[in-house]
Amino acid sequence: MIKRFSIKKISKYTMLLLIVFLFYLFPKKDDYILETSVNKEIKVNYHDIFLLDKNNYISKTTIEVSSKNIDKLIDELIECMKIDGKYQDKIPNGFRPILPENTSIIDKKVENDIIYINFSKELFEVKTDMEEKVLESVLYTLTSIDGIKKINIKINGEVLKKLPKTGKIINEYLTRDFGINKIYNIE
Repeated sequence: MIKRFSIKKISKYTMLLLIVFLFYLFPKKDDYILETSVNKEIKVNYHDIFLLDKNNYISKTTIEVSSKNIDKLIDELIECMKIDGKYQDKIPNGFRPILPENTSIIDKKVENDIIYINFSKELFEVKTDMEEKVLESVLYTLTSIDGIKKINIKINGEVLKKLPKTGKIINEYLTRDFGINKIYNIE
């Protein structure tokens, strides 16, 4: 009986010592502090832009822009919209630019909520069915800039009053009321 009692006690203490030893072997949970430095001056800006999607519709996407100044932002957005423009790498997959590559901005001015923009004649050097899409793309992209409600487009200094190929008459000041991806179902 004493022998059994002794064996039980010895085994209990041995187990207890083994458990304590195991706790000693496992490291305690340390809090590791990872020091990182973040440059708060670098801010990535994104802006909406309207380009052709895979279904040949003008669709909104977002690109990274570096400009905060409205004049430089206009230049950057138009450059992104050009075929083979210098910002092609910013365009997401599934979208493609619509403006002819030789298109250039001759002059631009921002007054109140209107952008007055003078393009070279190459702006509408596209297929007839793409002419209205070019206008929609420029209109919706530029009116996505904060505070801009209207645009006035000139071609080589002359106010655009009608589309060159289709002859469709347009307003001097274009707003988003012009519409996008219009389908005419005349019966």
